Amino acid sequence: MHPLLDDHFLAALSDRAGRRRCPSRADLLAEIVGDALPGVVTAPRRKARFLEVFLRTPTRRFVRAWDGRGVDTDLVDVEALRRAWSRWPIPGGTAALVQQAWLATTVRPVTPVTHHGRRPSDPETTEARS
Repeated sequence: MHPLLDDHFLAALSDRAGRRRCPSRADLLAEIVGDALPGVVTAPRRKARFLEVFLRTPTRRFVRAWDGRGVDTDLVDVEALRRAWSRWPIPGGTAALVQQAWLATTVRPVTPVTHHGRRPSDPETTEARS
């Protein structure tokens, strides 16, 4: 179980933090574990930057050329999205929408396979239907 999902751990963490508004992660960890863990484990580290990993040059190229297809226009204001995507970095909350639009406009639909493992256009399948 993740410690932050455990009520007892959260209660102990809250007690340890006391009335301080925002104790740093490093300070709180040092208080909780003391010398039980090496400093390299509790030392602050840089945060991950997921936009830099997932939304790279090909994504920028796609959103610049995006024609508005591939999104539900009842739910998405295409012009507002185009404005949001015209600046970098694009809002992280739209990452799944970028993927949806790319898939809808780039990937060819897959021909369904029947339960016998044949495509509807296979000669054996066509003959069986005749």
